[in-house]
Amino acid sequence: MAYAAAVCHRGAECAGATAPSESFPCSASCPDVVFAPGATRTVEGLFACAEDYATWPCEDIRAGRTPPCVTPGTKQVGEPCVFASQCQTLACKIGSQGPCGICARVVAASGDCTAADALCNGDAPCIQGVCLPSNPVIKQPGEPCASFVECDQVDSFCNEQGICELYPGENESCTATNHCTSEFYCASADQVCQRRSGLDAACGNDASTNYPACAAGLVCTAEASPDPGTCVEPITVQAGGDCTSTTARCVTGATCTCTADPCVQKRCTVPRLVGESCDAANLCHPALDCANGLCVPGAYQNRYEDACGL
Repeated sequence: MAYAAAVCHRGAECAGATAPSESFPCSASCPDVVFAPGATRTVEGLFACAEDYATWPCEDIRAGRTPPCVTPGTKQVGEPCVFASQCQTLACKIGSQGPCGICARVVAASGDCTAADALCNGDAPCIQGVCLPSNPVIKQPGEPCASFVECDQVDSFCNEQGICELYPGENESCTATNHCTSEFYCASADQVCQRRSGLDAACGNDASTNYPACAAGLVCTAEASPDPGTCVEPITVQAGGDCTSTTARCVTGATCTCTADPCVQKRCTVPRLVGESCDAANLCHPALDCANGLCVPGAYQNRYEDACGL
């Protein structure tokens, strides 16, 4: 659990995320993610590796590079897998047919990725049979492009003609794109780009997400259309408090969680760790199980075996 949490948190930090809820869920597949057949990890090694990940450079994480403590698996290219830890190449390619993938060859930027066993380094996109560089050249509006990645950092998209085209701006129609330049949103009501709503104004609805469109720092009293709701300042809720309201935001370190099924009420909870008490209102970290009132390491879940029919 410590290793998975460290990887998740560091990945979130390097991606610019700040809320713990953005990083915790990716360790919910523990312990399978590190101990599935073919993996060579040990408990002792994972604890040590967690410390290495805490200071691993963000540029390496973004490029898909891992610390030396991340040991490769024993499965060869072409063999079935669900987790990268199972593969000798540390790359498991999941296709469109389901959760069972195959151990893949890692292809460098600009390399050929057309083969079924080819996976671009760092999960970079495979565009027209070629791995896009992890740091693609950013194209300006009017310049030729091969993928959206080359355009979206300058408020543009790669159109059907392969040219970076600027998204529409304020008071312009967004019918064709459902998106606007970053300062504005595409209003569902009339498909026109508008400024995000300010304090005490009607939220509006973003056509690209079907979610309310409030200015930065504000939240909407409604979750989605057709109720427009009002943009208000969020209410900070301490651990243990009721966060059922759409305007509630849990204090840093806590997540808004359903404490019963069906979900009638939500409370801000701090995930409990190994050895800490747990019950329906005090939930364990997703990588752990609650057994006899205590959080314990999660049992092996057979995710690989179930996914690959083994």
